[in-house]
This record gives sequence, C-alpha cells and structure tokens, in this order.
Amino acid sequence: MVWVWHPEERRKKGADRLKQLYFAYGSNMDLDQMAYRCPKAEVVETVRLEGYRLTFASAGSGLATIFPEEGSHVDGVLWSLTGDCEKSLDLYEGYPDFYDKQEITVKNKGGREIKAIVYIMTKDYMQNFNPPGRSYLTGILKGCRQNQIPIEPILKAARKPPVPGQTQKSQPKKSRKAGQER
Repeated sequence: MVWVWHPEERRKKGADRLKQLYFAYGSNMDLDQMAYRCPKAEVVETVRLEGYRLTFASAGSGLATIFPEEGSHVDGVLWSLTGDCEKSLDLYEGYPDFYDKQEITVKNKGGREIKAIVYIMTKDYMQNFNPPGRSYLTGILKGCRQNQIPIEPILKAARKPPVPGQTQKSQPKKSRKAGQER
C-alpha cells in the first residue's frame, strides 16, 4: 500500500514545523509560563527593540505593552514558535481585539537585526495607564532574571506616569474575557 499526502494535509502538518520568531517583553519572558502556554516554544536569545518604551495599561491591573518613543528601548526574549504555539498565544493575548500583532525588527547583542512578531495593546485599552498587579509584575521580573535582562526598566515603567494620550480615569470600550490575565 502506498500513502499519498493530500497537499492540504501536507500544509497542515508542515505548518507546525514552520517557525515564527516572537519578541516577548512582559510575562511571556517567564520560561515556566511559556512552557505551560507553548510547550514547543524555544528561547532563541535576548534581544533589544530600539525606539519603543514599555508601559502598563488597561482597566484594572496594568498589563505590559509597548509604544513608539524615540531614544527608548525595550529588552526582551526572542522565542521560536511553531504554528500551534502562535495560535495559542493569539488566544492568550486576546488577538486581535485586546492585543494586535505587528512585525518589528529587534537586535541581538552582536547588533544583528532580526525580524519578529510582537503583541502590542490596541488603542482602546492602552488609553488607561495602570500599574501592574503584584503577581503579574513578579512573573515579569522572574522572566528578566531567568534571561539575564535588567529589571530596573521594568520597575521604572511600573511607576512611570502615563504616556501621552493615556489617562487613569477613562474606561475601555470593550472588556476582556474572564480568566484572560496576561
């Protein structure tokens, strides 16, 4: 008997083997948390995103996001994701309503530029600056320590006043589904 793969099935099977690079700057830097969410994800290296700043936003406890700001940078973890891992993160991040997905260019310690995807909070939610909750911040700091990323910029972002256009009083137009904490 000869088995012949239908092209559509080959695409489905191969999709899990294709790798997507993903830049994590918040709770997804935590190795244990990512092992639970995306067991097949692999750390590539620590990298830097130039021209962006970290902040915390949303109604309730603040969640990590980034926004363009000249002269700033955000350090994070570059992950290699399977197609299934990316789908899992899309659900976890509330893509496309809560976080949008964009392609960015990061640099490794040797200065090499690398294209990757990143999740950035949508404008409806980013309008509300809020400091992060204690357990959420602890997870981010744990990820920093695991990956030798400085914690000072994270702590500064958690205390820093709102970015231009953010307030602490307005409420988002949409609410995040229960059980979806970043």
